[in-house]
Amino acid sequence: MKQASMLCGLLLGLAGTWATAAETHLRREALPPAVNAAFASRYPGATILAITRETTWGVTLFEAEMNVAGRRVDVVFDRLGTLREEEESLSFAQLPESVRATHARSAQAKWTIERVELVTSAGPWKRYHYELLAFDGKQRLALAYGTDGRRMSLRKTDAED
Repeated sequence: MKQASMLCGLLLGLAGTWATAAETHLRREALPPAVNAAFASRYPGATILAITRETTWGVTLFEAEMNVAGRRVDVVFDRLGTLREEEESLSFAQLPESVRATHARSAQAKWTIERVELVTSAGPWKRYHYELLAFDGKQRLALAYGTDGRRMSLRKTDAED
């Protein structure tokens, strides 16, 4: 029994190590050609602030933080240049009334909102949600709301998230 527990612990440890993603900062020239072409065609004239590569569960993704026409946009592409996710900065006033109303009734209603984003998940069916980064002076939470205003999730985070 003790050996089975040790083996299970070892396997979980290895799985966790394999799943852990390490971000590597890249220059644009180091991107795969398909990813570079996708950036150029989808966001012409964008000012790229940072590019990172991350591998999780064997999937390599490339994230770019950029300014596009005066607004902050973060995008994630896979190695084939397929858009996986886009996060566009918004102001609190740009949120749908349903999201603002739900947030106003939440325990975090009086917290400082540091960032608001429209998150678009790509794929065969696009999915949208709004994410608010809220801070109460001690802890920081990422609050996700559906387009209908319903709270989808709440998780602890840091300023870099």
